[in-house]
Amino acid sequence: MLTTKGQYKLNEEDLSGREIDENIPEDETKENPLPTTSEAAKVGTWVHFNASILNNCKTIHEDPAEEAPEGFEGEYDIE
Repeated sequence: MLTTKGQYKLNEEDLSGREIDENIPEDETKENPLPTTSEAAKVGTWVHFNASILNNCKTIHEDPAEEAPEGFEGEYDIE
């Protein structure tokens, strides 16, 4: 998922660096403005919301199958 740059920030208390919090301005009267049309057309305006996107375009690892795939020959160890 894409979001605009500056909308969210990393949680400073999280040691893993994976927790994301909404970036709320200290002054309550200010809001994070949405980008203008010309700004939204620029690639640098957008960032990935999810901290990690895997090479297979997913965000979590799938659990391996308990049984060997059909036609598999040899020893199958899921660990």
